[in-house]
This record gives sequence, C-alpha cells and structure tokens, in this order.
Amino acid sequence: MIQNGGTTTSSSIKITFSATAGTNPIAGFQCSLDNSPFSSCNSPASFNNLAVGPHKVAVVAVDAKGNKDPNPATFGWTVGIVTPTQSIQQLIQLKHSMHFGHATDQTLDIRLNIALRLAQ
Repeated sequence: MIQNGGTTTSSSIKITFSATAGTNPIAGFQCSLDNSPFSSCNSPASFNNLAVGPHKVAVVAVDAKGNKDPNPATFGWTVGIVTPTQSIQQLIQLKHSMHFGHATDQTLDIRLNIALRLAQ
C-alpha cells in the first residue's frame, strides 16, 4: 500500500474509490491518469506499465443526470528506480521470510552477500 505523495518501485497500481450520492444517485465514475482526458472507470481501477516518474490519478463521480463532480479526487505518487543494491536487499529480506533449512539458508546468504558487495 502506498500513501498519497509516496514512492513505489512498482509500475502498476490499483486504486479504490467511492462517492456519496447527492440529490441524484451515482451512475458511475470517470478517471484521468496524468492529465489525460477523463473516461469511464470502475473501482478498483488498475493502471499498468507506468513509466518511472511522478503520476496522478483524478476521479470524478457522475450522477444519474450526467452531472460531474466539479472537484475531482486526486491521488499522486512516484514510480522510482530500483538499484541493483536495493534489488539484492529485497531478495535477502524475502529469503529471511521463507525459512529455508540451515544449509540452503547459508548457501543463499553467501551468494547474496557476494552479489551485494559486487553491486556496491
């Protein structure tokens, strides 16, 4: 889970949203990624293959009469680059969570630590 304004290394995101009906019932939603034109979307909305850098999704509710919320809800985040060192550190954390046997654990530790030294 990423906070509004946060950074992730994932090139995909899934955003969940909802709205409270006013005088008319909510008929649907429209989304805009990175200031693109608004188009119909559903919650949760998925966005994939995002480039490294900042991104913003804006969502508006549309009521049964076609009225759009004049104040879109927005969510912004940054897709960051993963360095080789960060990737190896992520593998080390994953290895620790998998609870391998002693021999396998030691073998992987040796290899990952060598890779970590070479990456730095």
